[in-house]
Amino acid sequence: MKTLILFIFNTLKRIIDFGITILKSLSRSKFIRFTLILICAFYSYAWLFPSLEMQLFSGVEKACKNRENCQIYLQEIMPFQWDKAYFFLEENGYSNYDIQSITGTKGDFDLGRRDVLILFKYHNHLVKYQIFEVYDHTDLKFSFSLWGGVNKTVAIGFMMGKSSLNELHYLGDINQFNDTVYIKYYEITPDNDLLDAGCDTDNYFQGTIKTCFLSFTNLKQVYLEKPYNQQE
Repeated sequence: MKTLILFIFNTLKRIIDFGITILKSLSRSKFIRFTLILICAFYSYAWLFPSLEMQLFSGVEKACKNRENCQIYLQEIMPFQWDKAYFFLEENGYSNYDIQSITGTKGDFDLGRRDVLILFKYHNHLVKYQIFEVYDHTDLKFSFSLWGGVNKTVAIGFMMGKSSLNELHYLGDINQFNDTVYIKYYEITPDNDLLDAGCDTDNYFQGTIKTCFLSFTNLKQVYLEKPYNQQE
């Protein structure tokens, strides 16, 4: 074990020393050119290989044409095959074991504050997943946007008013719930993938946040938190 650790340490040291040697050998003009190339490569990679969050964002933005309210089919906006999609919110307190029990997928799904996990499967195999933090205006002073000065984010609805249960034809007693009903998680299939969606832009002194949101259209797409009188 000590030999392996020493080998890793020496390898990392050689890589760092090599990088420093290259930087020292560059003149000021070459260093600036080298930095610009790295920045361009970084932007190009982000454009050519967008994150799953940005694929969702772009899909909703294009389908809704910047309207604040519309409806989309999830299957039509995602550029890959899937037959099950799951959305989880960190605030619901999911462990890796919980997520594996629900999705049948092992992984290190370490969700932090305000994090959302989106996960797609096809024929019981994991296709793509991402954990991302929903943007808030308080984050703007620390932000660095890859998207032309606008901070883009996706928000997924995990709550609704109790009265909405009647509109969604809930068969149980809605009076068992508090005024706000919380969603445990989403489980969406291609034959039931119509979602409410839309995009909204908020301007702050520190910058701009454009949010595209998604929300369920029927109770077969989500699992509700237990009514307050049934919680353990």
